[in-house]
Amino acid sequence: MLNRRTLLASVPALALLSHAALAQDAPTKLQELMGELNRSMRSLKDAGKDEASLAAALETVRRLQHVVLDAKSEEPPLLADVKDPKKQKRQQQDYVAKMQQLVQELFDAENAILAGDTKAFDKAMRAMNETKKAGHDEFKPK
Repeated sequence: MLNRRTLLASVPALALLSHAALAQDAPTKLQELMGELNRSMRSLKDAGKDEASLAAALETVRRLQHVVLDAKSEEPPLLADVKDPKKQKRQQQDYVAKMQQLVQELFDAENAILAGDTKAFDKAMRAMNETKKAGHDEFKPK
């Protein structure tokens, strides 16, 4: 049976353990950024049907440019599991290249919006979705 002293001595340890467990469940900055990216891309699904919806998408596309640039600076969790330094460096370069490609596609979408070109916007959105899928296949934990 636990005495009072033993019980009181264990309270700080239990508090630290529960704090550590909560911290593990907290989303990483990359997860938060990718969540925003996914939500915003879904909100653009109906943009481009006409010039009015296209113009309304401009603010979202510009915000996404910043989100992707922030996410590019983060390290995908799968890279931490790679033990070979050369392979890890190559995968980091691949991740950065995918994020740069996504930013370029967002620039293409912005240019399409500014030109009022719904077909070019749809093309940029398809390219972004392909890049997103390829990035998730390569870097998102299963």
